Amino acid sequence: MATLVLSEFRCVIETDEIGDDSPYFVVFIGNADTSFSDVKRIREPQWDNDISSGKLVQVNSTVSGGVGVNSLVLVALLEEDNNPDIGGQVLTNIKQTMSGWYNTFWPPAGGVNQLETKLKPIFQQIIEANLSNDDVVAFARLKITTLSGNLNLLHMWGDGGYYRVRFKMT
Repeated sequence: MATLVLSEFRCVIETDEIGDDSPYFVVFIGNADTSFSDVKRIREPQWDNDISSGKLVQVNSTVSGGVGVNSLVLVALLEEDNNPDIGGQVLTNIKQTMSGWYNTFWPPAGGVNQLETKLKPIFQQIIEANLSNDDVVAFARLKITTLSGNLNLLHMWGDGGYYRVRFKMT
């Protein structure tokens, strides 16, 4: 097991919102081997209305410890309009709901891929159901392929924008 870190992201093309973007991430982590799940939000106030096409942001923010090659990591990239829709009690409710669904499907007979099949649509639905004015850029699964170093780049397209997102394991 290792620690998952959001290393950096690049806004290749900003979304079709007026003005610069205000991105943030909601990440679900569920381990196929152990009964552990969590949901984290990664957002920095300095990103608000400051992310334009071509901008590279060095984040280096810990997402979660206890992540391994049998961990399911689902990433939602959202674009904030006024204040983030996902935070506070809403984030707590999402954590509790995802934990309940995770516990329903754990342990998965087919491993992490079966866990993805069951939980990814639920994660997408619960995120979308809790948005009042923010926009979904994209959802993606981050495959954990190593316990040390960079993971494969996530290419996240949507809402007129395109982001490349890098996570690493430490």
